Amino acid sequence: MKKYLLFLLITAVLLPTIASAESNLSDINEHWARGYVESLVNEGIINGFPDGSFKPDENILRDAFIKMVIEALGYDLEHGKDYWAEKYINKAVELNLITLDEFDSFTEPIKREEMASIINNALDEELSGADNLQQAINEIDDYNSISNNYKLGVLGAYTK
Repeated sequence: MKKYLLFLLITAVLLPTIASAESNLSDINEHWARGYVESLVNEGIINGFPDGSFKPDENILRDAFIKMVIEALGYDLEHGKDYWAEKYINKAVELNLITLDEFDSFTEPIKREEMASIINNALDEELSGADNLQQAINEIDDYNSISNNYKLGVLGAYTK
């Protein structure tokens, strides 16, 4: 189940598709990600804003993405008192999904390489096969633009 939810999360965040389903969120009815959003809402991994919107074309912030991954892993945490994402971030550090000093700010948009690294760490599987890794490097068009500290995480997520 963990892998399924993480795969669904990866797909919803990284890959476009056409989907159709019913929604109570006011701004996703005609959006390409509608089906993915609704699946993740139904799983309790994501939710909308208090005004009934989802804002599907806005950037995902680091704290929100970390919350989604923690929820996808099956943890049901309450929001922190001083900062809503504090408990999610602490759980991500505890699970070795991130390091506490990895980000200057959790309220900035997350980069794809950061997402891939977190997902790779959440899947907790070893990289295997030098041939597979070289093939992945060749297939990732922007591999050379990936920060060095995220290359292994991107490769891991890509090959998984």
